[in-house]
Amino acid sequence: MRLNDSARRWMPWLLLAASVIATAAVYWPGLTGGWVFDDFPNIVDNAAIHITRGHSTLVAWVNSALSSPSSFLRRPLASLTFSLNWYFGGDNPWPFKLTNVIIHLVNGVLVFLMLRALLRLVGLRAASRAQARSYQATPANKIAGAGRRAAPASSFPATTYGSPPLDESAATRLALIVATAWMLLPINLMAVLYVVQRMES
Repeated sequence: MRLNDSARRWMPWLLLAASVIATAAVYWPGLTGGWVFDDFPNIVDNAAIHITRGHSTLVAWVNSALSSPSSFLRRPLASLTFSLNWYFGGDNPWPFKLTNVIIHLVNGVLVFLMLRALLRLVGLRAASRAQARSYQATPANKIAGAGRRAAPASSFPATTYGSPPLDESAATRLALIVATAWMLLPINLMAVLYVVQRMES
């Protein structure tokens, strides 16, 4: 069954949404876990992170952003998000882990978009080079082109000199496969469900 143009246009996004949902389903059981290892010095035992509605001041938020004992870099952005989680959810680790999963899913979508753009760019460049070689190799251009520069490759349509080595649909499929594999890669499990590893996201 052939898909119409509208279905072909939306299919990659539907498949990407399915990948995101599948990844969320895989990680969902892990949201019930508790605090472990470095979660304690960085979050649970770090009083600067424990901002509440009665103590929400600019100074408190700045101090929380610079309160991580993990390194001299302080990881201010990650620490600030920990403070936001504590502000809205207290010491319950569930919203912290949920935030990590959401960040992971957003990163997966960004991987898809970035890889698709790069693959399309590679395909266009390869097609341009192939078009230029094809144009220069024609008998008329071999005779007339000795003292004349060839016209830019972009001025010749791809339909005349062959399809790009990696067309848009192929780039989209490959980007979708890689992004899905990355989101479901087991090595990411600890980085996502181990709350303090948000610093590495």
